[in-house]
Amino acid sequence: MNKTLIVLKHEFLQKVRSRAFIIMTLIGPLLMGAIVVVPAYFASTNTGDIRHLAIIDSTGRLAQSMKASVNDTATNVFARVASALQSKVLLDIVSPGPNAMDSLGRLVEAKVLTGYMTIPANAITDSASTAQIKLHNPSDFTAVSYLKDSYRNAVRDAKLTSRGIDPNVVSNVESGVHVETMKLEAGTEKKDSGSTGVIMAFITAFILYMTMILYGTIIMNSVIEEKSSRVIELIASSVRPFQLLVGKVLGVAGAGLIQIGVWAIMLVLLTTLGLTAASAMLGQDVLPSISPFLFLYMILFFILGFLIYATLYAAIGSTAESASDVQQVSMPVVMLLVVPFVLLQGVIQSPSSTKSVVLSLVPFFSPILMLARIFTETPPWWQIVLAVALMIGTFFGCLWLAARIYRVGILMYGKKFKLSEIAKWVRYT
Repeated sequence: MNKTLIVLKHEFLQKVRSRAFIIMTLIGPLLMGAIVVVPAYFASTNTGDIRHLAIIDSTGRLAQSMKASVNDTATNVFARVASALQSKVLLDIVSPGPNAMDSLGRLVEAKVLTGYMTIPANAITDSASTAQIKLHNPSDFTAVSYLKDSYRNAVRDAKLTSRGIDPNVVSNVESGVHVETMKLEAGTEKKDSGSTGVIMAFITAFILYMTMILYGTIIMNSVIEEKSSRVIELIASSVRPFQLLVGKVLGVAGAGLIQIGVWAIMLVLLTTLGLTAASAMLGQDVLPSISPFLFLYMILFFILGFLIYATLYAAIGSTAESASDVQQVSMPVVMLLVVPFVLLQGVIQSPSSTKSVVLSLVPFFSPILMLARIFTETPPWWQIVLAVALMIGTFFGCLWLAARIYRVGILMYGKKFKLSEIAKWVRYT
């Protein structure tokens, strides 16, 4: 046990003290911060932007209505964002004419105008008619949103008026129709649109997948490097292969979990700050309510999944002398990470079905699929406990299997090994 701790300490310190580890640990939060800070900076520097738009209204009835309502704060998200940033929209009404569109087109190309809209003469009478918006930047969603919303409202009001219906009566009937989605659980209820669980499930699955690929490759390359340099022969003379494997897996895993932990804490802080700012800007609460128990589940399943796959990657590394030799052997492990992604959407939509329950209890899938069930519709406690127990048992099983492969593979040189031959190593006494 003492030798295992020595190997663990060596691997941990070697990774933590490396320049690449320190740089990546610092760069990760900086990149996350840039994702939040840079857009906020550009948004703040664009405060007070003026979008100068023009309308060619061939009906002669819609442009005035659009101009009167264009500065209303609409229910559209882009309109609320623009209002929060104090963006202004100026609308000019241009009389239809043979050269009107050409003149406006030149102004748009010269960026004197943000863009212009053409309304066909049959816009009110023909539902198949199509208006056009022409801009030098079609990605200017604020301008597009203002024009679309005001045009839609103006056409609706004109159609109602032509039928002798007061548009204000219809607006009054449509207002005040709100629907809330509530989650019932353990005798309590709370507001939950369902999107939070789906987003959390996909984010967790993506992070686990990327972490496994990254640190699994690090562990695998570490074994290959020691094997190719023949250092492993010297180490194996004083340390049992099982002790070496356990120390290497836990040491690299510890360094990896510290790095991921730093990134996760920074991501949570930045996300909270970003959503809080968005709530203040939009005038509504967009900050999701997440139970602390969900974070505990994330940490538990993440660590167990990490250890299972890290052990498998260490075993794979012992079968090759270079990274190029290991592709065929590593494919089954990669597939074990890909399959839960394929199944994730179905489990999220029907988390309590027999299929979802069975799949989420498969130890190689549990880190992703059981978490997805917990985020969307918390399963019975015994299923969570069973999944954890199966994952712990699978980890020790993988450790035993990997150790039997590892003890033979680290001293094998000069040939590429097939899966059938690796299976024979496991049966060696």
